[in-house]
This record gives sequence, structure tokens and C-alpha cells, in this order.
Amino acid sequence: MKKAMRNIKRGISLLLALVMVLCLMACGKKLGTNEESIGTFYVPEKIEYAPELDRLDGACAAEDSVYMLGILKNETGGEEQMLRVSLEDGAAQQLPGYQPAGKSATPVRYFSAATLRAGADETLWQMERLDAGTVDRGNARWVLRQLDLNGSEIFRFERKEEELKGWLGAERIHELAADRDGDIVVLGDADVAVLSREGEMRFALPVGNGAYEAYLVVLGDGCVGVAYFFSDDSAPCIRLQVIDKDAREWGKTFFLPGWGGRVYDGNENVLFYYMAGENLCAAQADAQDAGEDEMVLNWVDMGIDSNLLRMVAPMDGERIAVMTAKQPYAPRSQVVSGQTELLCLTASEAPPERAVLTYATLGLNSGDRMAILQFNRTNPDYQIIVKDYMDYSVDGSRDAAMFRLITEVGAGKIPDILAIENMPVARWGSAGLLEDLWPWIDRDPEICREDLMERVVHAMEMHGKLYDLTGSFQFRTMVGARDLIGDRMTWTPDDMLAVLERMPEGSIATHEGGTGFLLDMVGLDWDRFVDWEKGVCYFDGDEFRRILEFCKNFPERVIVNQWDNLHEGRQAVSPIFPADFQSVQMAKMVLNGEISYIGYPISQGTVGSSFASLRTISMTSACIHKEGAWAFLRTLLLPQPDGLTQSTGFPINKADFNKMAQKAMTSAPAEAEVWGGIVVQYKQVTQEEYHQLMELYEAVDTFYRRDPNLQEIISDIAGAYFAGDKTLDETAELIQNRAQLYVNEQK
Repeated sequence: MKKAMRNIKRGISLLLALVMVLCLMACGKKLGTNEESIGTFYVPEKIEYAPELDRLDGACAAEDSVYMLGILKNETGGEEQMLRVSLEDGAAQQLPGYQPAGKSATPVRYFSAATLRAGADETLWQMERLDAGTVDRGNARWVLRQLDLNGSEIFRFERKEEELKGWLGAERIHELAADRDGDIVVLGDADVAVLSREGEMRFALPVGNGAYEAYLVVLGDGCVGVAYFFSDDSAPCIRLQVIDKDAREWGKTFFLPGWGGRVYDGNENVLFYYMAGENLCAAQADAQDAGEDEMVLNWVDMGIDSNLLRMVAPMDGERIAVMTAKQPYAPRSQVVSGQTELLCLTASEAPPERAVLTYATLGLNSGDRMAILQFNRTNPDYQIIVKDYMDYSVDGSRDAAMFRLITEVGAGKIPDILAIENMPVARWGSAGLLEDLWPWIDRDPEICREDLMERVVHAMEMHGKLYDLTGSFQFRTMVGARDLIGDRMTWTPDDMLAVLERMPEGSIATHEGGTGFLLDMVGLDWDRFVDWEKGVCYFDGDEFRRILEFCKNFPERVIVNQWDNLHEGRQAVSPIFPADFQSVQMAKMVLNGEISYIGYPISQGTVGSSFASLRTISMTSACIHKEGAWAFLRTLLLPQPDGLTQSTGFPINKADFNKMAQKAMTSAPAEAEVWGGIVVQYKQVTQEEYHQLMELYEAVDTFYRRDPNLQEIISDIAGAYFAGDKTLDETAELIQNRAQLYVNEQK
């Protein structure tokens, strides 16, 4: 009861902000523009320079230049060099005082680790692991050198790898760095050691249990910390533990985002920098956790693919030097010629030259990210600025992020584009917050309805209006063996129970519990139970009562592997989400023969399958630059360039859909997949398999949607009914009353 009331109160709080903005819109009050909320914006400039290293092993920024360590090819093969590239004019110079850390019998030495850091007092710190490869194996050496800005050596620390391993009891050494006092920090597998400049062992500390992918971070105050990915019962995160040399123990610990997380060295202005999603954030000395720090920039806004970052070097507070690879990941010590770009990002208080569109999201997925990058790189008139409302702190939640979004909306800061997973499209559309997109499609010179997978788009309609779009879709259905459930795509609850009676003793209908089954059946078509236009619920009607009563047949918790269960004939059907043409082959292999996409059982005998999408995108009705917003949204519907996909699933563009089908019927994936204990080796899709999916496509006419708030109301109350604590009538009446209260509050 208390949990249910908390959910209602939270929904009401979110509602108040939404109602406020709708009132402002209705009264015609001018709302805040996007340009007012941009703040500091960074203007990227590509720095052209020559010569370019043929292999980049390390880079950092100091003063007004970027320093690069790597191999420069020449007539004799190649030699290690250090370049200084001016950020002012791109002038590149080989440092006159630089000499490689060690000599080798081969023209190009092997080393498996290298870093280059800016030090204090206009110096550089260069670290290398020297290894002659197959020659003299086992005699690897670690070198940490301090250089002046001309490359001349000032200080050198060098030890054999076996000696460092012995000190730490480690199987592997990962990295060396120097702190503000010049002491040497050595990171091993499970411990970190602090040595004097002369190599005297001071003390060692264990790195936390469960840590992996550890690396060293030099903080802005000169201390050194160990950053590593950590996952326990809480959300995965990056843990940064700072070494307290005076106490000879761990000092302050920071918990930072684990999703896409990375921590970068600090400078005189900032303790350290870190990634939060696509945001680069600056942590100050008094920071505790992610969410309290300054967001410096968003990489997608800059048109920079964060997956390709090779160097991030904030400099004087106004500029950030960035080096990227031109293609997906290559080992940092083996980035080949022509594959890196140097950019200088300069802060500007002035708005971008292009008109700005704000893109609100609760975590940017990879498909959206690539689409925005492409748009920002190619559109001459508009630029998308991503507003990610997730704070990425360890205890951050979707509910808190949604509350932040709606609070800003209530304050008049309305995004132009909304891309929210499980977005309450029906609620927001009926409230007037979302733009009807049908007129935009109908007057687009390059898009017509016939170019799209029309059944999917029409299934997304609400009262004849199209409030959201998707670039791809999948099916949401249930699958079973044809010889058990028949060659059909519909059945009733009685049909499903009759099938179970024919199965061996101990068999189950499905591994889904009653609550999950109930929510899936409701989500097939919310229009049966909620009319947001009229503000009316129908959870006390006969149809919902029949679903409740039927779902009581399923135990709440069944711990099985559904694929093994289906394969061995102990389970009748399982939810499945076909997202490609090979999915038919997977289901046939699991079920030992021909299959039927039977869907969920519906009393009226109608199709219990639906279309679905991982995320849909909407334009807000308050959008200032609607032509610009449509310029982006339409990219979801156009044929996609090779290698660029909006999301996993079948393309919404009919030409791309047909191209995907043709490819599936003429080639097969090389790699097999494992489902439970079944190995599925895919083949070319047959004409019969293609037709089976197309028959499902032609039968489906609904779009699956989630409404988290209504679903919580339903699941909280239905759980008591499934446990035998409430009657059917009590349950239906209670769900109806609470759901109606919730809907009324949002009219």
C-alpha cells in the first residue's frame, strides 16, 4: 500500500510540472528558448599538421602545443620521434633534444605500453615498456622519464619488469606514473606501490576486490589515484581511489559513471575529468560523486565520436585539445598513418552559427548517437545539442531523470526533440505536448507513406495522429512448436490451457510469471483500457477481469531456461521478439521443427502479437525550429547509408527492409549463436521462412507500449490477487480507482 501511494505521489509530482507547461502553452506565454540554456559552447577546429606519425603511442598537451610520441617512417624503416604541434598554426617540429628511451637491434622497437603526460614546471613524463619482442624475451624493462619541452631527458627511472613484479607479487605490471613530489607509482594486477625517485619501496596498497581494467590518474593537485571498473550488488561504476602518501593508505574515493566511463588527468583548474555518457565532466576538489560536477561539453554536440577518442587534454579553461582516430578502435600503440585527427575546441559564449535543436534523452543509445553525429556533420543550417537528463551517479535512476526533464519542461525549457525510452506518448500527445507528424510526412518531397512499412506506422497512430517515429521495429509475440499448438497465429486463454493439458506432467505453459504475463497482455493495446483523449479507464470491465483471472494460472516465479525447456518439450510457448529474418531459424532449431508465432491468448480470438521498438522519437509542439527538427526526424525514414543503422531490428524504410530480406536470402551470418544449450548455425533464409515473417507482419495491427506509472499501479495491486489476498472484483475495482485517479490528475 505504501509503495503504491509513493508511486501515485511521484506521478502527481511529475504531473504538476507537465500541467504548468501546458497552461503556459495554452495561454500563449513565451517560453524560454533553447539558445538561452546552451551556456558555454565549444567550437571545434581541425588542426592540419605535417609530418604525421605513422604510429601514435602517446599524446598530451602543454602550453599552446600538443606533444606526440610515436614512430616516424624514413628511408631506413622508422624511428621513434616526439613531435610538437602548435595549436595556433599547426606547425610541427621534431623535438631537437629527444632521444628514444632505449636502443634496439631492430629499426622499430616493440613495446606494449606507452604514455605521455604533461608534468609540472613545463615538463613532460614519458613512460614505456621496452621489449625486444622475440629477441631476449623475459628481459622487458619499464622506463619513466621526465623531459623538458625540447625533449631532453631531465630524470630517468628504469627497472626490469621482473623486479617490479617481485615487489608487488604481481603477474603483470600495467602502468607507471609520477606524483607531484616525483615519487614513482607502480600499478600491478592487484596492488599499487609507491617508490621514491631512487627506487626505494615506500609502501603498497591493495586495489579493491572486483576491480578490473585498472589504470593510473594524475589529479590536478598532484596526487595519483587508481581508476577501475567495479561492479557488486550496486550499479556498475568507475571507482577512483586516491593514494594518501602521508597516511600510507587510501584517501578519498570517488564513484563515477560506469556506462562509457573513463577518467582523465586533472590540471591546475580541475581535480580530474571524467565521462558521463557522452558528457565530459570536470570534478572540483570538493566533489563527492557524479552529478555534482560541471558538465564541460557533450561529444555528440561537437560531432565527435567518443569511441574514437585517443587524447583529451583540457588546457587553459578555454581550450581543449582532442585527438581522434578516423576509424573504429585500433590499439593505441598501433594507430596507422592517416588515421588520426587533431582538433582544438575553443570555448565561446556566443550561440553556434547554426540554429540549435535540443534533443532530450534519458541515456543516448548507439543508434541515436550515430544519427546525431551524422546530422551534425552534414546539416549546414541546424545543429543538435544533446540534453541527457541521466546524472549517471551510482544511485541515479530513470525516475529521477524523468523528474528532472519534466521539471525543466514545467519551467518552460521545452526540448525540440524527445527520445525517451518508454515515453508516455499517448498521455503527452493527448495533452498537446507533441507534434502530429503525419502532415510533415505528407508534404516531404522525398518521403511518402508508401515508402514506409505502413502497417507499423499506422499501428503507432493515436486517434489518427502520429506523435512519434522509429527507424526500425521488431515483433513482440509468443512462439511454440507447430505440432503442439497448431498452424495458426491466434488463440484464446482456453486454447492455451487445453494445450497445457496435453503436455507431459510437470510441463509449464510459459516461464513468465502472472504479473509479467498480465503487463505484456495489457501493453499489446493500451487503447482497450485507457482513453487519454477522454480521460477514461476501463480496468473494471469484463475484458480486463478475464485477463486477470487467466493470469492467475501462472506462478509468479519460475526459474528455468526457456530455450532448453522448449527444446526438451517441457514448455508450451515463450515470448520472443523477432528482429531479423534469421529469427525464424533460431526458433525452429530451439523447437526441433516448424514453429508458429501464436502470440498472447486473446478472448476474442484476435491477434495477440504486436510491433515494438526499443525507442521512438517525437517533435514537441513548442519546438521553435520545426523545419530543423523534421530535417532530423526524417532521417529515420529515409534509406540508410551502408553501415549506419538507427537501431536493432527491421528497417522502417521499405527499400531497406527489402534489401535486408534479399541479403538474408542470399547469404548467412558466419558466426553461430547459442540459445540456452542449443547452438544455432544460421543458413540462408528460405522463401518459406521469409513468408512466415511476412504473414505475421500482415496480421499485426497494434504497437506495444509501456506506461511505467500505470504498470506499477497494476502490478502492485494484481500481486495481492495472485497471492490470494484479494478477490477478483476487489482487484479490478482497486486498479480502476487508482488508475482513474492517476489519469484524471493528468487531464
